[in-house]
Amino acid sequence: MKIAAIVLAAGRSSRMAPRNKLLEPIDGEPIVRRVVGLALRSGADSVIVVTGFDARRIVAVLGDLAVTIVDNPHFEAGLSTSLKTSLSTPSSDVDGALILLGDSCRSSRTRCSAP
Repeated sequence: MKIAAIVLAAGRSSRMAPRNKLLEPIDGEPIVRRVVGLALRSGADSVIVVTGFDARRIVAVLGDLAVTIVDNPHFEAGLSTSLKTSLSTPSSDVDGALILLGDSCRSSRTRCSAP
């Protein structure tokens, strides 16, 4: 069975404006990078990160990680558009998906395992 971890990181962080909460550090590491690291350690066959708002800055903090970045041009229409975007990418040819929110930084590997 082939599983993809999908990290949804396209939101506007409107409640924290003008800051982007995904870029806020926890223990010196941006939240979104922590979540993507968790996805990479989950056992998933691939990791897809969906960006939208502030995409350049999100991509910059993930630059050296082995992930597929997908831009959602319709991110303002809501989370469902990010899911749809992620599942229409060639790297999403999988049997199942592990969905992670880009700001779910308090998750742990014991609660986040693909196989």
